[in-house]
Amino acid sequence: MQPKWALAVAMCFTAILIVVIIIQAIKHVSLSSRRVMKSGWGGPYGCFVKMAALARALHYHRFKIRSYFLPYSFPLILVTFMFTWITIWTFVTFPYYRPGMEYGSPPLGVRAGYIATALVPLVFALGSRVNPVTFLTGISHERLQVYHQYGARFILFMSIVHTIPFIVAPYQQGLEYDGSRETARYFLQYYYDQTEQFWNGIPPLVALVWIIISSMGYFRRFSYEFFVIQHVISTLFFLVWMLIHVQVSLLSAWYYCFVAVGTMIWSWFGRVLWTLWANEFKLNRATLEPLPEGITRVRIVTPVRWTPAQSVYLRFPTMKCFQSHPFTIASVPNVDVHSNTNVMQLLIRGKGGITKDIHDKAKNGVSSTYCLIDGPYGGLSNPIDNYKHVTLISGGTGINATVGILLDLVRKMEKGETLVEHIDFVWTIRSIGSMEWFNDTFKSLSTHSTFSNVNLVIHVTGSNPAETVAVEKSESRYSNEPVAYDEQLYNFAKGRPDVKDIVKESTKAAQGVDLAVVVCGPSIMNFSVMNTCAAIELKIAAGESELPRSLFAHSESFEL
Repeated sequence: MQPKWALAVAMCFTAILIVVIIIQAIKHVSLSSRRVMKSGWGGPYGCFVKMAALARALHYHRFKIRSYFLPYSFPLILVTFMFTWITIWTFVTFPYYRPGMEYGSPPLGVRAGYIATALVPLVFALGSRVNPVTFLTGISHERLQVYHQYGARFILFMSIVHTIPFIVAPYQQGLEYDGSRETARYFLQYYYDQTEQFWNGIPPLVALVWIIISSMGYFRRFSYEFFVIQHVISTLFFLVWMLIHVQVSLLSAWYYCFVAVGTMIWSWFGRVLWTLWANEFKLNRATLEPLPEGITRVRIVTPVRWTPAQSVYLRFPTMKCFQSHPFTIASVPNVDVHSNTNVMQLLIRGKGGITKDIHDKAKNGVSSTYCLIDGPYGGLSNPIDNYKHVTLISGGTGINATVGILLDLVRKMEKGETLVEHIDFVWTIRSIGSMEWFNDTFKSLSTHSTFSNVNLVIHVTGSNPAETVAVEKSESRYSNEPVAYDEQLYNFAKGRPDVKDIVKESTKAAQGVDLAVVVCGPSIMNFSVMNTCAAIELKIAAGESELPRSLFAHSESFEL
């Protein structure tokens, strides 16, 4: 009857997946019709709107412990609930041990082993860029990463619970035999030598510990390329040894490992085939242009199409061909949906690894190189065309995400294809030299008649007076610092913006209409903006007046 534990876990997560599919379908229909939002607080939809605001507040809010950012509150609540349920379910069932090892394996260890094995295919499914969960729900893979990471930690916890009884049982049996610790150690050594599952379970456990440790932010920031390569190797090692271990000890749970293998193969081959098809089975030529502050502008003419704020993984065959790196797209595709000449623009900061190699090539006069595009992935979970007021906030190269949205919205505003009436665009840079990254883009946008509805604010944080805009005409709407501005294009401000005040000002300006907020920048910027949006959502749920009719917030991070 022990396999029932794995089956129960599998059925539980299958039920959750079905519920999520239904919710996503309802969400898609409501966004398409917009009936819910148009109804306001009155009518039969008022309660639904308030519940939706409360749910969004949980998705936007997160806690911070010193410099460590916890997951958003809704995923945190969900993973905490699942962990608590699995743990209690494991430990409230008795017995834990048998009278002796000759009567069979400890029930506690077997239960935990089955549960851990049942979680393996789920974690594999959630970790891949091309995965069945995204295919069924439409939720992008980066939003599933928190469940992938914490799922792996659940497996480690249950694996430890699985391991300890197999150590305690023979040792305790030796103590009961004659009370001697030497006899207890002999019993433990004897069962270790004579029982294959005792020793073949150690390699996958060690591999799992390493996988979780090496997936922490420090290793990812230290070298993204190193993280990816070792992660793939460690994962393959873990899965192979799991097959060996389960075949010996939990044969009926072997099928779960085969599901994990199938998911991994489907993901890898699916991604390869999708990449080749999207690139029309040929390499793309990427032009390179060095820019200030270690930035390289990459332009690729490609048949691949994308939506604003999406990202791609680029692979350069002439530079570390087995590695790929994610980059956010800073342009929009051709208006013609059948065009094969979409100009994909990316701004890449040369930190190390591939990104440094690209920048070095550009500085040394190499004007182009070959690449393969994997993607696009991610992007906005909701279209913001139906929101009358839009606020876009970015810091540094985080503008890659927001400038694509700006380009798309201005183009649609010009053609009357969107409900957006006003856009606040706030960009924080270290020095005025960073303006060169998108100066031509902003000048091109200023030729559109609808650009008068765009409030373009540039905050310069550099302390060098030569790089700071002098004060002459007015004060920034978002800062107490005096500013000078080009009346036709830019509003410059000195110092870091108070992003909380930016969101609150946008909330006042969008009273009674729909507001969308998108932020992409350092973690602390995203944290402040999203928590402020969560607080506003709670006020909307409470029915307070002088607030937007609805609020949508989206956070993108350029940090690994």
